[in-house]
Amino acid sequence: MGRCVASSLIRRSGTPGPCARVLTAALLIFGGLAGGCSYKRDESAVLLAERGRFGLARERVAASATDDPESRNFILDQMKLVAMGLAEGVPDIVEPTADRLYDRLRTQGLNDDNRFAQVMLTEGAVKIYKGDPFEQALAYYNIALLDGVKGDWGNMRAASQQSLFLLRDFSKSLQERGGAATSRADSSGGGGGSSRGAGSTPAEESSEQVALVRAAARAEQEGKSGDALGIDYTPIASDFEIGYILKAIAARQLGEREDMQEAVATLKQIAPRLNTVADLIATGSYNTVFVVDFGMAPEKYGTGPDNAIAARAAVTPSDDSALAITVSPGASSGGSPAPQASTWPVVTDVNRIATSTRWANLEDVRVAKSNIGSVLLAGGLITAVAADDDNHTQQMVGVILAGVGALMKATSSADTRHNELFPQRTYIALADLAPGFSRVELSVPGSTLVFPQLPVAQTGGTTLHYVRMPTRAEPWAIAEQLRYSNDVSGDPYVLGGGSADAMMVIPYILGGRDVRTPSLDVLRSCQNAGFLRGLSLDDLQQLYRDEGIEVAGTMSSIDATGLHVLDGGTWLYTPLPGSTGFKRLFYGEHEPYRPRSKRVKELHEQIADELGARRRVQEQAPSARVEGGGATWNEQGADRGVVSEVFHGSR
Repeated sequence: MGRCVASSLIRRSGTPGPCARVLTAALLIFGGLAGGCSYKRDESAVLLAERGRFGLARERVAASATDDPESRNFILDQMKLVAMGLAEGVPDIVEPTADRLYDRLRTQGLNDDNRFAQVMLTEGAVKIYKGDPFEQALAYYNIALLDGVKGDWGNMRAASQQSLFLLRDFSKSLQERGGAATSRADSSGGGGGSSRGAGSTPAEESSEQVALVRAAARAEQEGKSGDALGIDYTPIASDFEIGYILKAIAARQLGEREDMQEAVATLKQIAPRLNTVADLIATGSYNTVFVVDFGMAPEKYGTGPDNAIAARAAVTPSDDSALAITVSPGASSGGSPAPQASTWPVVTDVNRIATSTRWANLEDVRVAKSNIGSVLLAGGLITAVAADDDNHTQQMVGVILAGVGALMKATSSADTRHNELFPQRTYIALADLAPGFSRVELSVPGSTLVFPQLPVAQTGGTTLHYVRMPTRAEPWAIAEQLRYSNDVSGDPYVLGGGSADAMMVIPYILGGRDVRTPSLDVLRSCQNAGFLRGLSLDDLQQLYRDEGIEVAGTMSSIDATGLHVLDGGTWLYTPLPGSTGFKRLFYGEHEPYRPRSKRVKELHEQIADELGARRRVQEQAPSARVEGGGATWNEQGADRGVVSEVFHGSR
């Protein structure tokens, strides 16, 4: 159409005059903008998250994340980084990021500047994305969890309270205007929806959202204004169930009984199906809290005229599948009482709240400018084409109107940015674990995660574990045998009663399976097994420096920590026990380390030769036991240097 109009002007004037050139440029701009960039989901990061590889997903997000607080994507990037760091079990690493996110979410007026450009021209491209309301609630939920796993109950209560902001209930106005009173997604059963690939339509997925947008458009045509959509609404309490649960747990830990009782009472009111869970929280007869997330958040996309309406499509379908948890004593706890099994219902279904009008991100401005843009575009083109050949003023006015209309239409598309790495559903499970270690198995249909040796909180304490379940079956998720030594599991030599698998005490960078922070204990374990007897602690630490391997938080900023060495990175850290990251890193199988420095390559080869010789001796005399040499570690010079000096000095 644009080429036909421009050609008409050119033919009538004989040569492409200034007006024709301006109009052609305007239409070309419109064509470019209309097919412009929409948000691209990071499907690679989604796949990593589905497989439980949250550390790699965090690294992928960090590679392109902005550190400019004024950037339009700053908050979205921070949401993703916190979600993946929390799922990996490294709260200390992402805590600075969470603090920045918390401050920005609570900042008012982020998008007040350049209001004309935002509202009338390029709103979707200019404004800082704070997330849809439910995404903001989930961000506060993640921050509350981060505080909870660290035992910071005061900040956990504060963050969970922030997630419980008032919502808008439009049901009465929608009934009056012919819309549905309540949607399938708003039903008490948890709602849901199928993925877009199953052939569902936007009207089926977000019927209330579409009804709300249509009602707002009619209200605007009727000349009604207002602080929302031009239609009436009632402020109501949030129905973000997990927010009330975390607030109640934190308040109880703080001894704030009135605050706890208020949260429990509201939870019962908005979600009667969780009455049993609410009562258990109130009694306090537990010492361990499991918060379990599963699935991937729904996708956001544009639909309707000029793609002005934002719709959500389920990626992980909703269902009522319960979380099954089985607890039994760990191998080192002694005794063999029968395992205790229980099931727990879905607490919060993100598919439900994402498509609920109560949680809608108001789209009145986009609908208005789309309609206005259509009128201006049509009117401008008619004015330009109908103008006399010599009436350049009228032609120019038409061109300007057409250009403005085209620009407005091109930028009227819904902002489809969203956090594709948020979960689809959340569970809560409470347990009273015996002292020592427990074997804990968590299961939902299609995914099982086993923690063979989960440490239990000290007497009188309460521990919160956050677990993000992989959505696919992974061998490491159900593995029972620890495969890599780490800073939490302890000294393999001591645990083995004076003997140990040599691979578990040889540093990973030298061909073994020990990824503990280089220290005197690590050196002693290795030397007790008969290796590295000629090295001091300084020598051991220098090997890590030579390889460019760092310990999280030792020198550089803690939030600069990258990939773990087991994932092919250059960092050492130990995720929280009871986290998915801990289980995946230390119970899974990883590629052998490939040395880079000359000295490490030499030691790597020497140890490989020694291990080969030991295997040959064992094969020749299967009954012979090859000892590591007892406590013959090199005391002379072994205490030189301290762990904090691993990264001091030049490399």
